[in-house]
Amino acid sequence: MSKKKEKIVSPEELEIQRLALEESINCIEKSLELIPEPTYIFEVGSPIRIGNTQDIKIERVLFDGRAYEISYTTYEPNQLSWRLVKKENQKRIVLWTEVRKKIDVIPEQMTKDLDLHLDFSQIFLQGIIDKAYYNGVDLSPSYQIDFIWSLDEKVKLIDSIFNGFGIGEFVFVRLESENQGMFEYEILDGKERMKTILEFYEDRFSYKGMLYSDLCDNDQGSFIFYSTRFAVLSGISEEQKLRYFLKLNGYGSKINQESLEKVRQRLIN
Repeated sequence: MSKKKEKIVSPEELEIQRLALEESINCIEKSLELIPEPTYIFEVGSPIRIGNTQDIKIERVLFDGRAYEISYTTYEPNQLSWRLVKKENQKRIVLWTEVRKKIDVIPEQMTKDLDLHLDFSQIFLQGIIDKAYYNGVDLSPSYQIDFIWSLDEKVKLIDSIFNGFGIGEFVFVRLESENQGMFEYEILDGKERMKTILEFYEDRFSYKGMLYSDLCDNDQGSFIFYSTRFAVLSGISEEQKLRYFLKLNGYGSKINQESLEKVRQRLIN
């Protein structure tokens, strides 16, 4: 275990710290209109916390509680030895939103389902299309609901693509080799959007009176090289797959509650 050695702060360091504090206060003063009114205010000496920072004290309340000058302790490695050097009474200016009350009893952790994690990457629509044609994507796995989008909803998606607006992420599940059949993937999130993209690409409906084949080269390029985000889940269990589905669709108005309840019952059983 590294020994901690206290360091005496030199007058030069104190002056540098003072100037840094003044600069921070001036910056905040120029941006006061952007800082929201505090929903709580601490007094000098109040017990507070900022992450894992140690020995925090409020030295000054600034701008009616919109900011604070705090002091704290840090431990920094000595460049000439393996020992940690304890640096007390370090000071800086923080906004009120960074300062929280100190808690004595640790509450129940909100972060759950730690085995569920999505890593998103960028992909062109051409890549989404190629997955369907060259790898095979099951758009109707058993837990998904039927296709319900109207033509108007499909046209709105294509309009978003041509105008550079976000269309949401796509999540695929890579099927185990023994379960692949004609499909290498199944769609977990983005079913209606993927079907709409394929249908427009295949000239199955028009946008502003034009099929995909009628578009000029530049517009066709804008479509297939539109960039969005996707994730691929591999090696997950059926139970994890259903939990992912509920997490991704359990808010907003993506899927009606009756359909979600069927998936919840399947997960229980």
